[in-house]
Amino acid sequence: MGLLAIAGIACAALAAVAVVGGISYWEWGLVSSVIIGLMLLAAYFVTVIMHGAIQKKHDLVTYREIVAFSKGEPVDRDNPKSRQARQHRVLKVAVTALSAAIVGFVVGYLMYRTGMVG
Repeated sequence: MGLLAIAGIACAALAAVAVVGGISYWEWGLVSSVIIGLMLLAAYFVTVIMHGAIQKKHDLVTYREIVAFSKGEPVDRDNPKSRQARQHRVLKVAVTALSAAIVGFVVGYLMYRTGMVG
């Protein structure tokens, strides 16, 4: 999983470098730079999806479990933090999504009111 994470971070960084460097330094043009950046970003998303699939397949929820799995050690799911992380998963996702939507609305509204957009 560690190598997969490193590959994903490298793809994301290369995507940013390709877009910015392609437009400003290498003079590839806007379209070519964005296309290359999007291809590298797609590779990043593939690594994220693969990482999530590994976590789901092996029921890894907490960071401690992910680290233990990566090191080849037995995963301890009986500690209090692991049990707490497995309770009310749907409710946690819903609260997180709602919180993000509220923060996004407030930031957008403030940007609109101050004249930064629109």
